[in-house]
Amino acid sequence: MLAIPGIVIPEALGIPGGVWTETGKVFLDGEAGRPEILQNPIIFAGIQIALFAAVEGYRSGKVAPPEGFVPGKGKFSGSDFAGLDPINPGGPLDFFNVASTPEDLAILKVKEIKNGRLAMIAMLGVFVQGLTTGEGPAANWGKHVADPFGYNFVTISAIERTPVLELVPATRGDPVMNGGAKKNDANASSLNMFERCAGTA
Repeated sequence: MLAIPGIVIPEALGIPGGVWTETGKVFLDGEAGRPEILQNPIIFAGIQIALFAAVEGYRSGKVAPPEGFVPGKGKFSGSDFAGLDPINPGGPLDFFNVASTPEDLAILKVKEIKNGRLAMIAMLGVFVQGLTTGEGPAANWGKHVADPFGYNFVTISAIERTPVLELVPATRGDPVMNGGAKKNDANASSLNMFERCAGTA
């Protein structure tokens, strides 16, 4: 869920690369001011591998639980995680004691799954919005607030799909015009013949 504020806030603040559709390009081009780091994929790959290795190692039990410090609780050691769930350990990492009982922990697990599903739907909305308008969510939201009835999904879709009729002046060489002229000539001839017949009668 933090991905949504991470997409909206940088764009609203006008940070270089803040529009999520341009972030990768800006970073790779060095426009963010740190090209020596941002243009080196080996550094990013190394950081990700190290972090994932530590997490997966602890989850599988191959790495000893970490030691650290938590505000309000002080220092903790690996022994404080003994007997706790390696995926959702709680314990020292439960800063506000929101999962102090197994029942509370079970409820929070369900809430986390629901929150993750909502986050995926929100990201899907960001992707569809970007493909439809070519802009970021902050820009779209600003236009919608300024003109709610003139700028929304319905009006954007209607504008993009409304056929445009272009009037082109007809010329003598236009077959449609020539066909119309021939038809008018035929009608005039028929009318003249009728008038002649009526006059002789």
